[in-house]
Amino acid sequence: MAARHWDERALKRLGVLMQARREELDPRYHVRKVFAAERGIHLRKAADLENGWRGDFPPLTLKEEFAPAYGVTFESVLAVLDGDGDLEALPGTPPHKSPLRRRRPAAPRKDEEIPGVLSMLATPGIDAYLERLDAERREPGWEPANADELRIWLDPRLKDPAKRALVAYRRMVWDQAVRSRDTNAGLLRSNCR
Repeated sequence: MAARHWDERALKRLGVLMQARREELDPRYHVRKVFAAERGIHLRKAADLENGWRGDFPPLTLKEEFAPAYGVTFESVLAVLDGDGDLEALPGTPPHKSPLRRRRPAAPRKDEEIPGVLSMLATPGIDAYLERLDAERREPGWEPANADELRIWLDPRLKDPAKRALVAYRRMVWDQAVRSRDTNAGLLRSNCR
């Protein structure tokens, strides 16, 4: 079978799910190298899949190497890549608990905030990023922009306002770094000899 190319979002989503699945199989598999050695999959292939670095794996490779190594059905891998599914555990393997499923909100905590959230919200220029993020989240079919934002939104330890602040601040700092690079505002090399 020829390789298929899936879009970047589908690959990132599959990568997040496969990482979670790897650790469901055995807590020691938190270390990818241990997982690869014990489950008979090449370490680089596992890294490429989990990080979404390669989207050109042939379906046969997904079926014969990845699905059995991660203990999931091939059909569920394809469903995730097509954008509307979740992984299904193979019979005889631990059940899959998707990190993408909505969980019940945790019991409200007292006014605890992660360090720095209030200072992030006080940063000049953050309001435009917060407004843009809120507008994006109101759109139907909204998904996080990348894997880093997905991890923030899925973190059960954070409240929604903290997640919102972290994502907006991250975007603002990234944009500032890109503008700085584009305007050559960084350190300049001295012409002294």
